[in-house]
Amino acid sequence: MKNLLSTIIALSIFTAIAAEQNANADKTVLPQTFELKKSADFGVMIYQNVRDVVAKKLVKINPDRLYKLSFDYKRATPGKEIVLWVGFRSYDKNKRRIQPREVRYVKNSETELIVPCEPGSKKMLIRNGSKWNPKIPTFIAFNVKNNYADLPNTDCHRTGKISVVKKDGFYELNFTRQLKKGYPTGTKIRQHFNGPDIRKYMTSPGMKWQKGLMTIDGIDDGSNIMRSNKYWLPGSAYFKIFIWTSAKNKDDSVLLKNIKYEILPKPENEELF
Repeated sequence: MKNLLSTIIALSIFTAIAAEQNANADKTVLPQTFELKKSADFGVMIYQNVRDVVAKKLVKINPDRLYKLSFDYKRATPGKEIVLWVGFRSYDKNKRRIQPREVRYVKNSETELIVPCEPGSKKMLIRNGSKWNPKIPTFIAFNVKNNYADLPNTDCHRTGKISVVKKDGFYELNFTRQLKKGYPTGTKIRQHFNGPDIRKYMTSPGMKWQKGLMTIDGIDDGSNIMRSNKYWLPGSAYFKIFIWTSAKNKDDSVLLKNIKYEILPKPENEELF
């Protein structure tokens, strides 16, 4: 726990420095590098019920720059396979964390209500439910827009299990959780679901030091949200550094050092989407 507290304090110092420098980004010659100001032996130990570390400070995103995250990692002791994530967590212009259900969706599931639905309802009649998948835990996103302009969509209702029944000219959508509010005829909806919300480097650490590296070079337009690591989530305006491991005890501890990110100019004539 002492090591974990040291980690959190160190990450706080790191992000405070990064945020201060980032605020003066326009006055700084690119590329810019923001690094943990610690010795080469600095390590992060994460285990038991405290398995993730999130930096305290938000850093503003410049969509016209590349962001490169790098770090060194290894296991502290031999043991069964564990998973390590290191990456960026996205926040919107209001500095609110973007939840995965607000941006992850079933492709071509857009449709509309053909009758109003009332608060407390567990059923909706919709124009087309042929693309809805009843096998996944579902959220219904309301008031969706063309070209995914509504993402991140905060008007999401968690449904529980769903069933989709084809009727004569429409579909009946049934779910186990009551709606908290009502919506009028013609409201456009989309099937959403949960999942990871960070842009991450994922690996299984070994006993030797290895280098982790990932790059983000633009904000996703929402048309293919499963491009999970190359672009910021739709609506991203800020980020925090995020570390997570599946380790559950001291014997599965993970060490990290030399954590840094760089802000770089984009190559000329690059097409993002």
